[in-house]
Amino acid sequence: MKTIIEGNKERLKAYKYFECNKCGWAGKADKDEYKHYDNYQDSHYYVICPCCNNEVREVSVKRRDELRNHENRPQHNPFASYPPGAR
Repeated sequence: MKTIIEGNKERLKAYKYFECNKCGWAGKADKDEYKHYDNYQDSHYYVICPCCNNEVREVSVKRRDELRNHENRPQHNPFASYPPGAR
């Protein structure tokens, strides 16, 4: 078989974003890490918060986009402006 366009394996992980309203933790989980709750009145995705063990539901689309933007920002290194050995 010949590949014409490479697939994106990250897409297969089906990430969802979560934020804990108890301790403030925020993160993303792939489909093997989150669970789906579904009954006749409610349906949602959730994870258990790694900081406080609270059940954390998936965030709204607007908040997901904010978390994605935060995740993709370059991390600030406070020592980046110092020459080597000057710390």
